[in-house]
Amino acid sequence: LVTIPGAVVLQFSPIQAWVMSYVICVLLSFFLGLLIFYLNLFQKQNIGVGVALVIILITGVIEILPTKYLWKMRYFSPISWADIEIFTLDYGGVPFWYAITFLCVAIVLLIILIMQKAKSYNMEAMEEL
Repeated sequence: LVTIPGAVVLQFSPIQAWVMSYVICVLLSFFLGLLIFYLNLFQKQNIGVGVALVIILITGVIEILPTKYLWKMRYFSPISWADIEIFTLDYGGVPFWYAITFLCVAIVLLIILIMQKAKSYNMEAMEEL
């Protein structure tokens, strides 16, 4: 059984809510994938996965914070933007344009950084035993 919050039903049409959710989820996937790739260019270990995991876990920490800090911290938690309810005025009102702009700028910046790092990166292949 899926429950849809009343604020979402009142403020968004079904198509609008679906498009907003889809766009945010695609951009979040690109952002996390590029972040993991970029950080793993610097370390032989999987530091990128660790940083991405911390970003994901921040969402859970933010939800248990006192209410007066909650609305401010939602601006710094990209994973919480995957919930369409966060864009409603009743829930905190993170603007949709803010989320889209942040993710697009971060993706473009990560692509530029990856391209610069890839020029000087030595790919080492391990011999199979």
